[in-house]
Amino acid sequence: RASQALGRSSSRVVAVLAYAIVPFPYVAVVNGSWSVLAAYAAAPSLVMALARATGIDPYQRLQGRARVSQVLGIALVTAAAASVDPHLLALPILIAVGQVVASAFVGGLRDSFRAVNVAIVATFISAVLLAPWLFTLASEGSFAAFGAAIDPSIAPTFLELLTGDGGEVASARWARLLLLIAAGLPFVIASGPRLAWATRRWIAGIFCVGIAWLAGLGYLVIPVAQPMALAVPAAASLALAAGLGAVAFDRDLRRFRFGVRQLATPVAAVALALATLPIIGTVVDGRWEAPKSTALTLVDWLPAAEIDGTYRVLRLGNTSNIPGSAWQASDGLSWTISQNGQPDIRSIAADNPGESGDLVVAALEDAREGRTERLGSILGPMGVRYVVVVRSALPLGVGEEAVVIDDRLPDGLVDNLSSQVDLGRIGSDTSLVVFENSSWTPVQATFVADSGVFTGDAASTRALGLPASEPVLRVAAAGGFEGDVPSGVTVWNGSANAQRWSLTVDGTKAQRSDALGWGSTYAIGTGGPSRLEHSTPIWFTALIAAQFALIFAVAVVARRWRSGSSSQHSDDLVIDLVAEERKARDRRSKRTHFTEELAEEWS
Repeated sequence: RASQALGRSSSRVVAVLAYAIVPFPYVAVVNGSWSVLAAYAAAPSLVMALARATGIDPYQRLQGRARVSQVLGIALVTAAAASVDPHLLALPILIAVGQVVASAFVGGLRDSFRAVNVAIVATFISAVLLAPWLFTLASEGSFAAFGAAIDPSIAPTFLELLTGDGGEVASARWARLLLLIAAGLPFVIASGPRLAWATRRWIAGIFCVGIAWLAGLGYLVIPVAQPMALAVPAAASLALAAGLGAVAFDRDLRRFRFGVRQLATPVAAVALALATLPIIGTVVDGRWEAPKSTALTLVDWLPAAEIDGTYRVLRLGNTSNIPGSAWQASDGLSWTISQNGQPDIRSIAADNPGESGDLVVAALEDAREGRTERLGSILGPMGVRYVVVVRSALPLGVGEEAVVIDDRLPDGLVDNLSSQVDLGRIGSDTSLVVFENSSWTPVQATFVADSGVFTGDAASTRALGLPASEPVLRVAAAGGFEGDVPSGVTVWNGSANAQRWSLTVDGTKAQRSDALGWGSTYAIGTGGPSRLEHSTPIWFTALIAAQFALIFAVAVVARRWRSGSSSQHSDDLVIDLVAEERKARDRRSKRTHFTEELAEEWS
C-alpha cells in the first residue's frame, strides 16, 4: 500500500521487490527477533505517511479530518509495533527528523517540520494506547526495564545496518550491496520532485542507520538490545527510492539524449535481479538458513513443573544470545529468567525486574567478586533451580549449519559459578554450561511453621538461605495453583507482585505476610484443599478495557475520516505523473495545431 504513491504497477513491483529482498526479516527469523519483524512490518506505512505529512510537492498539505486521520493512523501502526518492543515508539520521530535533515540539503526544510509535529503527536497517542504497560515499565523511574544493551564489540557495523546484513544469513552477502545500486538510479535519470524525494529517501535512510549504529555502540541514553530494528526504516526508504527510479525511467529518461543515463537503467535492473537470487536460495526450504538445532534444544530435558514443583531457570550471557528480553547485570553480562524450563511467548515482552531483579544482580556480583560461595542459597528463594551460561545462541559443532557467535562473556564467569558449593555442574556444551542449584526452593512451597528467616528482608537470604522445604500447589488448568496443604505449616510464594496473590484453604482465606522484601508467606492452621491465585485490581481491569475501547475508537475514527476525505489523500506521485502527462499531451496538441495552421497558410 505504501508503494501506491508511485502510480504505475511496474514501479510498485520494483519497490516491493526491493523491500522484500532486504535481509532484515530473514535475519530476524534466524535470531528470533520480534523487534526487527515488527519494525519491518511498520516501516513502509510510517515512511510514506510521514512523507505525505510534509506537504512538500507533489503532496498536498492535509487539513481538518484528513490530518487527524493521518495522525491516528500513524499512532495505531506505531502502537502495534511498540507493543512488541517499546524502543519502536521512536520510529516516527526518527523518520521525521531524518526527513528534516534531508530537506536541509534538497529544500523544503520549513515544510518538513510539519512531519515532526505529526510524529510527536502520533507518538504521544501511541504511548497513551499502551499506557498500562508503559506505566509498569517506568514504575522504577529508570531505563532498566527496557532491557540490556547489546555488547558494542558485536554490534552490527554501519554497512551491515545499511544493507540489512546481521551476519547470520550467510548467502552471498556481497549481493546485498547491489540493492544500493538499484536505489541509486534516480540520481542518474530522475528530475524534479522524483529526484528531490529520492534524495530525501537516501539521506533519511542514512540518518536512521547512523542512529542505529550509535545505539549499537552504546551512545544513546536508553539501552538498545536490537539496534537493527531502528535501521529498518532505511530499507523502506531505499526501496521507495528504487521505485522512484522505475518511475523516472518512464517519465524522465525520454528527455535526455542517448548516453550514460540510458546505460544506467539496465545496470540497475541487473543489479536488482542479482540481489534477488540469494534470497530466493534461502527461502526454498522455508528455513531461511536457520539451523535445525539451537541452544534451547540442548536443554529440552529440563523437567516438568509437575514433578518437583514450579521452578525457574536463570540464563546468563550476552544480550544477543539470550532468548527473549534480558536485563543488564554488568558490562558484557545480561540475564533473564524463565519458568518451568524453556522460555515462552511471554519472555519477549519487556518487563520491570523489580526488587528480586536487584537481588539477582547483587548476588551475581558477589559471586564474581568472590564474596560468596553459596550463590544457590541466595537464588533459591526465587525458585532458581538451574543456572545456564549461554555462550552462543546456536550450538557449535553440530554440523555445517551451525553458526558461531562470539558472546564476549566476562572472564572467569564459569569458574566463579563452578566454585559455588551449592551449584553443581551437570552438563556442558561448547555453546552453554548448565548448573543445578542444590539449595533451590519451589516457587510455591511449605516450611515448618514460624520460620524466622522470613521476618527479614532480601538481604536475609544472602546470609541465611531458606530451610528445607517441600513443593506444594501445582499449576491448575484454570489458572493459578492448586493442591492439598498440610496443617501447621508456612506456605511460601515466590511469585512477583506478592501483594496481589491470595491463598484460600478449604474455603477460608489465609492471612498473607510480606517476606524477604518481595515474596509472601501464609501461616496455615488447619490444612485442606487450597488454591493460590492472582487477583487483578478492578481499576486495572477497567483500565485495560478502556485501553481496548480507545484503540477501537481510534481505529474507527481514523478509517471513517480517511474515507470521508479521500480527495485529500490522492496527493501523491500519481497526481504528478497524470499532471505531467496532461501537460505533455497539451503541448503535443498545440504543436500539431500550430503545424496545421502553418501548413494551411503556406498552401
